Amino acid sequence: MLTYWYMYLMPFLIAFSNRKLQRKDNLFLLGLFGVTVVLFIGLRHEIGNDWFHYLAYFNQYQKHIQTSLNDFFSSKIEPSYALVNWVSAQINFGIYGVNLLCGIIFMYGLILFCKSQPY
Repeated sequence: MLTYWYMYLMPFLIAFSNRKLQRKDNLFLLGLFGVTVVLFIGLRHEIGNDWFHYLAYFNQYQKHIQTSLNDFFSSKIEPSYALVNWVSAQINFGIYGVNLLCGIIFMYGLILFCKSQPY
């Protein structure tokens, strides 16, 4: 419960703070927020309507782990998502590895966007 408050309260307080943070502090807080959101995305379990669909995709690819990377790209899903599934299957992280990698990619883009904004 405390983590939910932290996740929403920290950006709120920073946004309405009249104190200008130094660049080092700003990057640290942005990184801390990014890691928190990545963990929320990556460590979810049976959350959302898409959970079982993505789990079925991953289980299908995990059965054929010895297949080449070209077989993953010829699948019905997006090539980049197939690559993330393949990487997660290779390092035995399971569906949580897929979610973590997707969360990292998402937060990287979001943080780059946030850093380009004036506030």
